[in-house]
Amino acid sequence: MRKFFTFLAWLITLTAIALYWVPSSGYWWISVSQVLAGFLFVVPLGIGVFALFKLRIAKAIAALLLALLLAGTYLFFPLAGPVSSRYWWAENTMETLLEKQTGGRLELTVISANVEFGGGDPVAIAKQAREVSADAIVIVEATKSFANKLVPMLPEYKYRTSDPEDEDALETWILSRLPMESQQYLADAFNAATTFQVPIVKLQTGKGPVRIAGTHIMPPMPGRAAIWNQEMSLLRKWVDSENLPTIAAGDFNAATCHPEFRDLSAGSIDAVTAGDWWKPQATWPTKLPFTRIDHVLTWNLIPVDGGTFAIPNSDHLGVWGRVQLAATQ
Repeated sequence: MRKFFTFLAWLITLTAIALYWVPSSGYWWISVSQVLAGFLFVVPLGIGVFALFKLRIAKAIAALLLALLLAGTYLFFPLAGPVSSRYWWAENTMETLLEKQTGGRLELTVISANVEFGGGDPVAIAKQAREVSADAIVIVEATKSFANKLVPMLPEYKYRTSDPEDEDALETWILSRLPMESQQYLADAFNAATTFQVPIVKLQTGKGPVRIAGTHIMPPMPGRAAIWNQEMSLLRKWVDSENLPTIAAGDFNAATCHPEFRDLSAGSIDAVTAGDWWKPQATWPTKLPFTRIDHVLTWNLIPVDGGTFAIPNSDHLGVWGRVQLAATQ
């Protein structure tokens, strides 16, 4: 019986490691399992500790290395490190961009908040916007009543995508202190369909335009995992459509444990990690956050600071990121 449970423990560990590279293929339970798989590091950890107690050194070392691999792959790197498994080979790393600098830089700060069906506290968002001097604000699950509360608190954000029209919380809303151009929705841009509204705009800065997508992706629920993947693929199509500084900020309902998200985020840096990169910047759920599904993904930009912040009455933590633009775009 002991051999059976030992075999089962090794099988669970190796399966969890392999799962990191398995696409969901439309099966929601794969996506959910990938979020939880990292916590199975306790299985090889337990084997390793028990083997040490029995003085089975080789077995202990193997088990502890697997525990480290499992925890690192799923928990450490996604939360505290680069947003993409291809980060170190991405074309636009901070070092590469810094080499391109030929003059002064302009900073741009974006915050994103999922306000959970319009119930989040607008005071907390207005306070965070002023504390970090946000240039643009992305509100996910915005409602008309929420917008009516927030707008008077932030009169300096004169430029906005279409204000929410009802209480269905399907709308994503962008507010900006900088002029906006080319306002449209992701679905309209590619003659496709998205579950939630995803506004895409170009902010006019002193260094040229910066594209922003107010992002909300369908969660990989039963019967909807294929839609989840399709919407991320559509967003990636938008990213690749123009070679401009680009930001996708919002609730992606996906983390770096998902191959589909790693495809979407390839070549990007998540500005949320640009502050205290070693801190676990998990964003969901609020009471005991264990995964980061809210991101500020940046392409062709230099992230210099970022982090999370609390939003009372929401099940998500808010995120923010500060980036620098090259001297010439």
